[in-house]
Amino acid sequence: MMVGEYDYIGSALGLWPMQTPTGDLRFVSGVSAIADKIYSILLLMPGEHWFYPSACLAPALFEPTSNVQPQYWCFEAHQTILRYVDGIYDLRVYVEDLNAISGDLKVLIEFTPAVGSSGSLTFGWYAYRGALFDGDMESFRQSMSLNGEPFSAFRN
Repeated sequence: MMVGEYDYIGSALGLWPMQTPTGDLRFVSGVSAIADKIYSILLLMPGEHWFYPSACLAPALFEPTSNVQPQYWCFEAHQTILRYVDGIYDLRVYVEDLNAISGDLKVLIEFTPAVGSSGSLTFGWYAYRGALFDGDMESFRQSMSLNGEPFSAFRN
C-alpha cells in the first residue's frame, strides 16, 4: 500500500470547494480526504490533475459525450480510483435505479480505507453529467453525500 501524498500531515487541501465561507483554505482529513480525492478524479479532465495527468474521468474537450453507459463508466471509475487514490483497501463502484419510473440513476462508491472507517459516496448520475457537460456544479453538489450526510456537511 502506498503512503498518501499528505498522510504525513494528516490532512489534505480540499478542492470542492477550495475555500471555506470565511475565505480560508479548506483542509480535509480521514474519509473526507479520500472522498475529496475521488471527486477530483471524477470532475477533472485528463491533463488537469497536477500529479497524475492521466488520472481523470471527465471527458476531454471534443471527446464524444453521448451514449456513455453507466456500467462502463463504473468499470473505468473503479480502475482509475484504485490506481490513483492512495489508502483505499477495498472499493465498489456501481449504479442503481433511484426511480424506475423517471429513469433516475444513483452512483454509489463504497470504499474501505487501509486505516479508519469505511466511506460511501453517492450522487446522481445525471447531476454528475450535468456538472461535466453543462457546468451545473450546484445540482451535482446537492446530489452528493458521504456516509448519508449531504455534501454541504463535509465541504467546509
